[in-house]
Amino acid sequence: MRFDHRDWLLRFYESYTRFHVFSYGDQGFFVTRELFQKLGGFNESVPFEDIDFYKRLRRLTQPVIIKEPVVTSARRFCGVGCLRQRFINLFLVGLYYAGFNVLRMKEKLYPEIR
Repeated sequence: MRFDHRDWLLRFYESYTRFHVFSYGDQGFFVTRELFQKLGGFNESVPFEDIDFYKRLRRLTQPVIIKEPVVTSARRFCGVGCLRQRFINLFLVGLYYAGFNVLRMKEKLYPEIR
């Protein structure tokens, strides 16, 4: 993944998107229609439908990370602040992986920025 803003901290964040720990949707998923349907698509009732999808995908297959980056918007990081947004992401995802329902907390900490 590559951000559309070249801040040094964002470039650092880009560096660990090369690993299979977990993947956000803005890193880009390419799957066949058949595999997408087999996985039941995105579950929009969970707070992180992209991370949920990636977890389910990894149960069936080992995803391949392409060499070319997928460019994604940095507007949330630029608007909120790179460190603050990174902390919010790690906090919410950590609680989500620990089994907490973070949907309402995500709505407060992760407002729509357009």
